Amino acid sequence: MRKDWQWCIVLMLTLGSISIQASQSLIIPRPVSYQAKEGVCEIKAGSFVHASMGAVQGYLKSLNQATSLGLRMAPADASCSIQFLSGEMRGKSSAEAQPKMKEGAYVLRIRPETANIYADTASGHFYGLQTLIQLLHGAEKKDGSLSIACAEIEDSPRYEWRGFMLDESRHFSGPEAVKRYLDAMAYYKLNRFHWHLTDSPGWRIEIKKYPKLSTVGGIGNQTDPKAPAAYYTQEQIKEIVAYAKARYITVIPEIDMPGHAAAAVRAYPQFGGGGSKRHPDFTFKPMDPATDAFLKDILKEVAELFPDAGVIHYGGDEVHFGWEKWPAIPAVKKLMKEENLELKDVERRFNQRFAKVINDLGYKTGGWDEITHAGIPKDKSLVFWWRHDKPKELHHALN
Repeated sequence: MRKDWQWCIVLMLTLGSISIQASQSLIIPRPVSYQAKEGVCEIKAGSFVHASMGAVQGYLKSLNQATSLGLRMAPADASCSIQFLSGEMRGKSSAEAQPKMKEGAYVLRIRPETANIYADTASGHFYGLQTLIQLLHGAEKKDGSLSIACAEIEDSPRYEWRGFMLDESRHFSGPEAVKRYLDAMAYYKLNRFHWHLTDSPGWRIEIKKYPKLSTVGGIGNQTDPKAPAAYYTQEQIKEIVAYAKARYITVIPEIDMPGHAAAAVRAYPQFGGGGSKRHPDFTFKPMDPATDAFLKDILKEVAELFPDAGVIHYGGDEVHFGWEKWPAIPAVKKLMKEENLELKDVERRFNQRFAKVINDLGYKTGGWDEITHAGIPKDKSLVFWWRHDKPKELHHALN
């Protein structure tokens, strides 16, 4: 009989441990701290939610999409099932002073009577909301209510940059698909959307001064070079940038140069610098005032569309795939002869010139890891290291 009781105790402890682990596993990314507490919190249909007036409608929409419980904005002094509160209120008593919580940090305190999210920043409340929604998605539903395990969850971003890249040049997604990507990013607390908008298969961003970039350069994709033109209008881009901002996501545009330029060159061949048999029309003309003016105009419009990006990514990679015709360009031939330069030096001059253009617009210059050899200012540049099979490139960037 005694052994039976021992087995029962072991089984209960095991099941309790499994339940805690199951709740923790619902939260992605894993929070800094998860402490299980006794009991469950029951969220009933029609329950009240308290938050600031500016945020409550958005929170209610997200919560009701996740739960279908018809949660409502709380009237004054109502008992609430979910509350969004300031970080200073997270102390066990009103007299207990609390240090200010950093950007994106939150505490989610789930008790039998209520689930409270404490934060000192709007992003903290938003990330706390995502954690609560993840838990509600895995909650037990009974008699029109959802029950989640009581817990004390503390979390803050481990990494400042938590990104996702979408390549639109090779395959166009469209505004609604992009919004779904942004919703998924927000759910997992990602905060940088790297939008690869131009490359050789297709140009996907409307530039008012050069309309053929989208209407001609937008034709085709990676698998069908004759697919109808597909691109984002500037109004659609503004809408997507605003949609991302509401989810604490910064959109980083990528406009490739001097390589990966075939789509733009199809639209405006006078600015092309040639290519190779495998990569025709791959580059922009590297030492040409008219081409420089063309690209500066593009970057100026891009900067206006992404005012909060902080970075404009200009590619800067794989230029050697299509530079073999550069020596036949008179200006390039003259420069190489007079200064005893190689093609990689001509590429460096281009990269330095347009890094300065981007910096002068008020942005850091983003680029693939090849830009670490471009001689551009480290404090005004951001390297996107992609050649994981070449760790020495990362070491070079760091040193």
